[in-house]
Amino acid sequence: ATPDLVADQAFRFPPLAQRLFEAGLCRQGRKEDFYRDVTLSLVAQGRLPQVDIRPHLDRLARGLLATQTPQREGCVDLLAQGLRDGRITPADVAGTLAGQIRVTEQGFAQLDQALASLCATGEAGRATVLLALEQAIGGGVAEFSPRKLSLVLDRLAGILEETRRTAHDPATRRELQRLAAARKKSVARDKAGVLMTQASATDQPPPQVLAVTALAVDH
Repeated sequence: ATPDLVADQAFRFPPLAQRLFEAGLCRQGRKEDFYRDVTLSLVAQGRLPQVDIRPHLDRLARGLLATQTPQREGCVDLLAQGLRDGRITPADVAGTLAGQIRVTEQGFAQLDQALASLCATGEAGRATVLLALEQAIGGGVAEFSPRKLSLVLDRLAGILEETRRTAHDPATRRELQRLAAARKKSVARDKAGVLMTQASATDQPPPQVLAVTALAVDH
């Protein structure tokens, strides 16, 4: 099989695209993939509008941990495409990403890069990542390693500064307040303290509203 052959089969037999996409998801989990270009082409069939990607969001999210940039960016592109064409919602993606953020330690740097890439796809992607970060932090960060927590807070701070917002979710704000009030001096305490003092625009809508509104404008 070759990438061109994969694309040709999906074009000639549109119902086959779903199976090709699912085969790509299975292949991308392999440690040794000597035909990575074929795997990328298989996963890319998920961009086609007839392919249902929503049941496979967890597997797509695991692809965001890939050390190979093309594989990781391919999954980001697929999430962004699904958001734009309505096959998945910001709430779907944010919930999946929040879960992946919470369970990932090894490979979190790659996941953080993928979050940055999704932010770069536009306002809807950025708002979706913001929603995911708030959900992940709001669930409690006691189990996060110091390095992971620092990256999460940096990513949150970057989005909030860019959009002139403060954290919206009450559970997230409580967790940030807890970190900021910690007696032991730490990088996380300092970063949480800055986040709690950031200025914001008044009457800010929730992140999910921002994402849905951005998608509506794009259409």
